[in-house]
Amino acid sequence: MGGPSGAGMVRKALAGYVELPGDRLLTFAAFVGMSANGEQAQREVADLTGQALGEITAVAYTTLSG
Repeated sequence: MGGPSGAGMVRKALAGYVELPGDRLLTFAAFVGMSANGEQAQREVADLTGQALGEITAVAYTTLSG
């Protein structure tokens, strides 16, 4: 993930669709790119970014399906 200096980009993407009641479809795509210094920081950023993308998707589904 990083170069010789330990700095690197962390990139996460999530795309897909959710079937909502009433035969509606919610399509979505999200991309996050951040720089982080050191392998531990890169792993932490990657984990937090993955969690955030999952939570955004869950909130969208919950909000639009109710």
